[in-house]
Amino acid sequence: MLINIYSIQLIKILMNLNRKEAAKETTSDDDHDEEFIKNTSEGVSEMAGGDLRQVQTEPYDLGRGHHENLGIGSSSATETENIELMDMDNPFIMRPERSYVKQNSTPISMASEENEFGVETVLPSRMSMKSAPSQVDVPPGSSSSSSKEKNTEIDSYAHLNPLAKRTTIFITNYIDWVLYFLLFVASLPLFYTPYHIFLPFHFSVTIFSYFVALLIPHKWPVTKRFAHPILVSTFLILFICFISSLIYHHTAKGFLDDLKYYKTGKNYLNLFSKAYLFDNGETNKNPQESITKYPIWPGCGDFLSSMMDVSIVSLSLPMFTHRRDFIKNFWIMIPILMSIALTFLLYPLICYNIGINPQRSIGFIGRSVTLALGNPLINALEGSISLMAVCTILSGICGVLIGDSLFKFLRVKPGDYVTRGVSLGINCGAIATAHLLDSDPRAASMSSLSFAIFGTVMIVFSSIGEIRNFVHAMVGQ
Repeated sequence: MLINIYSIQLIKILMNLNRKEAAKETTSDDDHDEEFIKNTSEGVSEMAGGDLRQVQTEPYDLGRGHHENLGIGSSSATETENIELMDMDNPFIMRPERSYVKQNSTPISMASEENEFGVETVLPSRMSMKSAPSQVDVPPGSSSSSSKEKNTEIDSYAHLNPLAKRTTIFITNYIDWVLYFLLFVASLPLFYTPYHIFLPFHFSVTIFSYFVALLIPHKWPVTKRFAHPILVSTFLILFICFISSLIYHHTAKGFLDDLKYYKTGKNYLNLFSKAYLFDNGETNKNPQESITKYPIWPGCGDFLSSMMDVSIVSLSLPMFTHRRDFIKNFWIMIPILMSIALTFLLYPLICYNIGINPQRSIGFIGRSVTLALGNPLINALEGSISLMAVCTILSGICGVLIGDSLFKFLRVKPGDYVTRGVSLGINCGAIATAHLLDSDPRAASMSSLSFAIFGTVMIVFSSIGEIRNFVHAMVGQ
């Protein structure tokens, strides 16, 4: 991550130097052109013998001219154009600018502003807002609009009696909790009977644990620095599943056996196949001896991973919204390609030389790739998928917890969305990108693009036989 940050900052410094030099050259050319026009105008005036009439013009005022037609300002203003005819026989004489003079009108000064979509718009200034209050709309996120929404919500329940109103509000706010609680209650007989069905039990426990994990930082904001919802929910899931398996099997080994059916490997790609899978894709050769009556069913992890693959598409929305930033900062491909090369070279080499076995050394290559792209990457390289998954999740959590502090320590400006987005996207994947969606949407768009390009190019490289053989040679295979 440090290499990415420093490389991006170095490239930005070099580009700023080139822009300054180009600006100096443009300024010198403009000065030369102005001097040439001035000298030419003086010479033409002398040749014309003073026949030209002096014309006093003023720049075209958008506030007094154009926006009067839009209804902003006085409607009784009359418009006159002071355009003096000039000697058209002389090609060196330029036409003056139009001037618009308004009588009894309130001038409206204009200011340019860049909206959230990166489009530059022209808006009236605060002075003009006072002159035309009827033309100004209240932003959706303002306090007045929120109070209106609250009043509307209260009015929608006004026709109900107090008991029905409390019941409606309770169901509206806690419908998710109610549904998953009913699913949990219904799953208990299925889990503790000889059928020993895992999917509904694991699914309801997972959702409940995540809901509780989201409430902790909301209740105690100080815990946001270390109590990430993924960490808290993982601890709760393992604890509840351990107690439940201990009640059923009466041994700790039963918990490890049950955990193999949390993610069997039967996702949407092979859901309707007749293969008996468990332990994240391992083939069950003796399905009759399984601890569950239905070993062909998918697990909770298969369902959630399938939903995650679909939800990745939602990251394209901020990418489309801030698409102009990609064209403007196309040079980010340089640090991305550098990271890809270093990932293939350094991770397996260092891990193997410090004593990690070859399969797990290859698994570290997928540390910076999101899970949706990491699975085909590590499968092609024949590495450890379980290690890749753990490293990917921990990398994303660390990026969320210490990312802002690290940027502050390295003196990266808060508005530098390019450095923040590219660094977190390459090193922390989708978890950090989801965090940026709330705090900095522009950085989230750069992060989405970065980890998408990073993962896609990594998969392409892993499918090349020479690169795959080179990686295997580094780990002694």
